[in-house]
Amino acid sequence: MQAIRAWLNQNPKEVQRVLNYNKSFVFFNLENEGPFGNINVKLVGGRSIAADQRVLPAGTLTLLDFPMPNLPNEPLNNLSKNTAFSQLAFVQDTGGAIKGPGRVDVFWGEGDDAGEIAGVTKQSGSLYILVPKMKCGESLLVSNK
Repeated sequence: MQAIRAWLNQNPKEVQRVLNYNKSFVFFNLENEGPFGNINVKLVGGRSIAADQRVLPAGTLTLLDFPMPNLPNEPLNNLSKNTAFSQLAFVQDTGGAIKGPGRVDVFWGEGDDAGEIAGVTKQSGSLYILVPKMKCGESLLVSNK
């Protein structure tokens, strides 16, 4: 993201052509009370994730566990590379590029620091799905409807 932003800043006449190239490009709007995910719940930095909701239905409680990426200026409370990020998060959004069981996107929050982290986050890690303990013989129906 940082390299793309730098290139667009150096080539301002190309901005509209590049941004309009991909019809599925997501445009963000500033909202007084937002941002909101696709289930109309306000997103919380580090606690809200986007996932393919055919795999992980909206509202699914997860535990994220991965090392932080290299951060340009060590934003967000001086989290840095190899610092473990282990935190509960809810599936509260989805996205066009988030397909299948192997990917989630963390919403890091708002502002420059969150944008810097979002631009470099592409970590491998673990995602645990937390479900209620069931009694023997009970079944659990998971649906996104």
